[in-house]
Amino acid sequence: MNWVRKFRFVFFTGLRFGESATLLWRNMNLEDGKIKVEYTLGNVAKHKSKQYFSSPKTRSSERELYLDSKTLKLLRIWKEYQSKVGNIDLVFSHDGTFLDQGWMWKKFRTIQQKFELPLISIHDLRHSHASLLVYLGENLKMIQERLGHANIEMTLGTYSHLYPDEDVEVVKRLDQIYLE
Repeated sequence: MNWVRKFRFVFFTGLRFGESATLLWRNMNLEDGKIKVEYTLGNVAKHKSKQYFSSPKTRSSERELYLDSKTLKLLRIWKEYQSKVGNIDLVFSHDGTFLDQGWMWKKFRTIQQKFELPLISIHDLRHSHASLLVYLGENLKMIQERLGHANIEMTLGTYSHLYPDEDVEVVKRLDQIYLE
């Protein structure tokens, strides 16, 4: 799978890197378009050989969410490729081992430089996903649940600045129902 497409997955799901790295095919329902987040990546040290499945950050980080049709199509293609390599349980793996985060950072930087994109972190793709949902007018409670935030205050504290004209919009709506 092309690395741009792997980063697309993070952008279109809002998953944390560790959640993406520990996704198992048994937690993917490619027919219904639903995934279950049940683990995150634990590190004894910053070495690939010391990584392990860990409980998610919070109870609300264990969640199910739907994927868009283009991401599902890419995942089906990737699964087909993996089946030719062998029996691999991890979704984002070439050989059955966890992705190396340092290596992913390097790949991400290479893509950004190649396409002359602003330099952001992989985690910023998660924020971009949430920002896109805000822009699309999605409900903050749904955004909280999709991101796996423990409470709505975390979501509000992180993304409320994306609603700068909300007060103006409230007044416009009030004007529409103003009774004389």
